[in-house]
Amino acid sequence: MSNEESGSEDENDWLDLDLGQPAAIERKTLFEEQPLNLDTEKSIQIDENVIREKKPAKKASLKITAADRKIRLQIHQMHLLCLTYHLCIRNSWCNDKVLKNLARFVPPGIKASLHCSPQKSQMIRNKSFHQALVALTEIWKRHFKIIRNGLRRPWYGALQNDTLGCEPVSKEDFLKAAKSLEGDRDMGCQLFVSLLRSLDIPARLVFSLQTLSFRFVGASAEGQSPQTSANFSQDSLEYLFSPNPSDVSPAAPKRRRTLKPTFSSSSPIRASPAVYEQQLIDSPKPVFWAEAFNTSMQKWVCIDPFGDASSVGKPSRFEPSSSDPLNQMAYVFAVDSHRYLKDVTRRYTSHYYRIMRNRLEIFPFGSDWLNSFLSKLKKPQEMYRDSDAIEDAELLRLEQAEGIPKNIQDLKDHPVFAIERHLRKNEVIDPKKSCGRISTKKGVEFVYPRKYVRLVFSADRWYRKGRIVKPGAQPLKHATDKTKGNIPLYAEDQTDIYTPKPVVADIVPKNAYGNIDLYTSNMLPYGAYHCTHEFAEKAAKLLEIDYARAVTSFDFHKRMSRPHYTGIVTSKKFKEALLQVAEGIEWIQEEENYKQNVKMGVQLWKRILSGLQIRQRIMEEYG
Repeated sequence: MSNEESGSEDENDWLDLDLGQPAAIERKTLFEEQPLNLDTEKSIQIDENVIREKKPAKKASLKITAADRKIRLQIHQMHLLCLTYHLCIRNSWCNDKVLKNLARFVPPGIKASLHCSPQKSQMIRNKSFHQALVALTEIWKRHFKIIRNGLRRPWYGALQNDTLGCEPVSKEDFLKAAKSLEGDRDMGCQLFVSLLRSLDIPARLVFSLQTLSFRFVGASAEGQSPQTSANFSQDSLEYLFSPNPSDVSPAAPKRRRTLKPTFSSSSPIRASPAVYEQQLIDSPKPVFWAEAFNTSMQKWVCIDPFGDASSVGKPSRFEPSSSDPLNQMAYVFAVDSHRYLKDVTRRYTSHYYRIMRNRLEIFPFGSDWLNSFLSKLKKPQEMYRDSDAIEDAELLRLEQAEGIPKNIQDLKDHPVFAIERHLRKNEVIDPKKSCGRISTKKGVEFVYPRKYVRLVFSADRWYRKGRIVKPGAQPLKHATDKTKGNIPLYAEDQTDIYTPKPVVADIVPKNAYGNIDLYTSNMLPYGAYHCTHEFAEKAAKLLEIDYARAVTSFDFHKRMSRPHYTGIVTSKKFKEALLQVAEGIEWIQEEENYKQNVKMGVQLWKRILSGLQIRQRIMEEYG
């Protein structure tokens, strides 16, 4: 046997031996001598605790409930409001009169180029304005110094460890940064907007809101950022202050080497992060940037004061990649000097419907909620100008120009297009008129408009919605069930509104269980009255009239359904008598409860007085 083979066997021995459980070494069944038992009829007894220790521990699975999703959605909405307020506050700071001194860095030639004479042609004015903005960004990059990290994409685990948070900045700190010309990248962009406004150029502060996600996807479901290791709390400082983020040690493997220590060349003692200069780890794409209004072209020009000069006027250069852990693009809001806000997300993203899965519009109430929120901050209709109409038309054209995605994953939950593989169990495409094709590993698949996707339900489900399937209707789809087998599913246009049997001779029609189904209001029979009084059933029994308990829904608990009763249904002619008797029973019940409470109060007072008398007698005799 070679040395390499023996070394590998020794390594396996080292790995299999577990010193983390010393209790197993002290067991009698392993090390103490036991008498030999030759009785073959008895089975060999094995210590169950040893077997339990050898079995690998099951990983705790993350159970996501409806309450968890609701909490994250509310956190997302609240964070969206807070970040929008943060944008409005910083924008108001940019209008401070003290910041007009920033124009001292700009040469007169650039000022003249920014305000070119209107007598010149449109092309010359546009070119002069663009070149002046490029020169202005170069000047700003030379004067402003970035000394700390700016706002970045938050993660739930990072927030718990408080490692990616930013220090709060007051207006005094903001004005001090304007004098010293140093701070984070976001503050530099905000001061650049102040510089543009001091030069009498209409400028907007643009913010890509880094909101907490409402989705449970990948590492975010466990509260960990994908950029960091599994133990974020231990390696976060190493990640933040390492000159190269890729040098951070990866997550520990599943099989731990407990007995073989390894020694690195560097010292294991880490100095305090304050000793070393903090390394700047920002996304290559900005979170804040500026927009300057070009009067010659009647359009807004995007500017990153710390980016490449070629990115001026190129909105596509501002979108971060989907794999960027420090920056995401979901909401992009712009605020002008008059504090009017506008959603300009469509301008800066090439796939608007792809990022919509991270926006509130994916929910049925999301569009209304977001529109009502933005309506309080956007420019009033009476103040709209031609430039605003041109911008709205441009954003609408960008949204409509987006075609069919080339990626299968982008088609999932797409608001405009759909394919059959992404349909839910109760969804079907009808009519099957495709609008395109997409090549996949399984071959060519047809793409259909989302408006052709229809909801289908079983006949029993439609009945609970107050509708019945038309005679002779053919199901559009079949669903498989373990107990019921194949269940036919029908669309809404294959059903009619359910018409119940009327009340005849004061007899209420009942189902096989002696109740009446009343899931919707149209299921109430003609000539019937639905009484929801608490004592309606007792009143009906006293009046000796025919009635039926109303089943309005079902409660599902532990895979069992139980009917939920709400009041009773009787003939309409007994309405007044039923209510009078029910109110009388309620009054009698209240009187009985009052008498019981009085009786209980008297008993309690008697008990208290007896106790006081006993205490007084004891104090007199033995006190």
